[in-house]
Amino acid sequence: MLTLDLTNEPHWHDLAPGVRAQLRPLTTALMVATRSDPAVEAVPVGASDEERAVAFAKVRENACSRAGGDICPHFHGCHKQRNLRDVAAADVVVAPYDALFSGLAFERDDVALILIDEGCWARVIDHKQGVVLEDIANEPIAGMGGDRVGRRPVGATADLVAFRDQVVAAFKTNGPVPLSRASLLAAGLTAEACHRAARLERWRLSDPALVPGVRGQARRQAMHIAASNARVILLASLWQAVGQFLNRGPALSGQLRLKAPDASERHEIVLRSVRALHESLSGKPVLHLDATVRPDLVRTILPDIHMAEIDVAALHMHVRHVSGSFGKSTLCPAPGLALEEVARRSNRLKECITYARWHARRVFPDPVLVVTYKAIEEAFAGIANVETAHFNAVAGLDGYKDVALLISIGRPLPQSHELDALAGAYFDHIPNGRYRRTPAGIRMRSGMIRGVNVLRHEDDPAETLRAAICDDELIQVVGRGRGVKRTAENPLEVHVLADVALPLVCDRLTTWDIERPDVFQQMLLAGIAVDSPADAAVQHPAFFCGANEAKLAFKRTVFRGQNPIYESYREMTLKSADFRRARRGRGWQRAWWIMGDASAASTRIEAALPDMAKWLPE
Repeated sequence: MLTLDLTNEPHWHDLAPGVRAQLRPLTTALMVATRSDPAVEAVPVGASDEERAVAFAKVRENACSRAGGDICPHFHGCHKQRNLRDVAAADVVVAPYDALFSGLAFERDDVALILIDEGCWARVIDHKQGVVLEDIANEPIAGMGGDRVGRRPVGATADLVAFRDQVVAAFKTNGPVPLSRASLLAAGLTAEACHRAARLERWRLSDPALVPGVRGQARRQAMHIAASNARVILLASLWQAVGQFLNRGPALSGQLRLKAPDASERHEIVLRSVRALHESLSGKPVLHLDATVRPDLVRTILPDIHMAEIDVAALHMHVRHVSGSFGKSTLCPAPGLALEEVARRSNRLKECITYARWHARRVFPDPVLVVTYKAIEEAFAGIANVETAHFNAVAGLDGYKDVALLISIGRPLPQSHELDALAGAYFDHIPNGRYRRTPAGIRMRSGMIRGVNVLRHEDDPAETLRAAICDDELIQVVGRGRGVKRTAENPLEVHVLADVALPLVCDRLTTWDIERPDVFQQMLLAGIAVDSPADAAVQHPAFFCGANEAKLAFKRTVFRGQNPIYESYREMTLKSADFRRARRGRGWQRAWWIMGDASAASTRIEAALPDMAKWLPE
């Protein structure tokens, strides 16, 4: 039995309005009362501030039903409960990656195997924020140890106040740069002191008395306590992270940072780290399948994983790599650009569109997939037999397994400061260096290794992340064509237009200077091409302002004062005819076209050149 587990991901907008209205009074219990921070992200859009408080309590006991006690009035008809029962009875459960960190909805632990399909590393960052340095000294102290006798340690309140003063002093001395070990030690903090401060903060936790079906004043009181608890746990997490940093011993923390001051000169403290596997899944057998696995990244989640590589040959996938500049700053529009820059990007985008049109026409009517940046995806949508997609939205999709041609234009590339934050979160590392052009090798079908210049980061952990975000996404794009499953009857052609070096066997390595569409291709795609600049200016006024401009364009590109065009051009089979206009002194000219017969081509050219005297198709 195969079951989808929806218990770990709130598909709030997929619910009928009536169901949402029924569940909203219970939002606190069903979607917010949880043991882990990801629940903060689980609050539905439009929830009130009260509903956004986090109780950090077990959902089943506090929201649904208690053994021999309270029960939610909607329990027996609840879709969530039905899903829980289906999941518990299933032989195979398909769940989102978040289940790795929130656990599975099983009453008894009988997991035989956890299968992770594709990389889950991008989902593991635990991002805590909301602590403002200037507010720490004013955080409440009351409630420490509760009202029970014997729980309040002697001097605990004074100790916590002192610890808070020390951490504030350390961050102020450090400033809005990565937190240094020296700043903490200079303020008198130790790992032991930080862990004790975390324990003291947790002593302030109070039972919100969340019970299934709680309503009215009792619910409002529970929410008030839950909001206080959320703050307590956030502060305790900060102390725990500082203590762990001091225990590890590096000079700088990549996970803890004081942000630059806002408009009111207040500084927020941000903690970014890797979430741990849920305790119920720790130690379970895991099979991780990923075509783009990065061992260093995987080990931040599964530190004891053993790697095995399986090489698969894609004998009927033919890869053309076009090196050149295809970044966002080359192709994509952006606000505030100078007119010259707008024109430059627009021209390069038009060239890429023409490239896609040319090769789509070459394989017509077979389907073509173009994958590029989301901002310019729509520019390719009007091309016949072309489907479009954009980066970071294609992984796992199987709908393009029959395309004849796949064209990838550009590559996702994180900015350097984004890599700094990611390297800090995953590896607790502050990158040194920057992006730099460097030579890299591409394996050719012949067995040769040819070199290209690519953009890579000088810092190893940062480069690991860049490759995972950039190169691996392109491999995912190429994989949409299912090249390993192709045969001689349905081969796949892949064009990669980017300054990258992918671990693929390449059949043709070329440059954009060679592949850039020329004026002859533009004329052919517009219907018909001629070798006379004067006639071309009349036939294609959108391309040329006059005969002189056409003459210069011809010399710059394919003709260069001669006529090298025969039966084909740039892999496209052409049809041709000789023609002569009815004017004294006019010699024979030549015309070429791609689609249609000679009669249709004659009609097309005579629409612009009505004084046609002779038309001799081959």
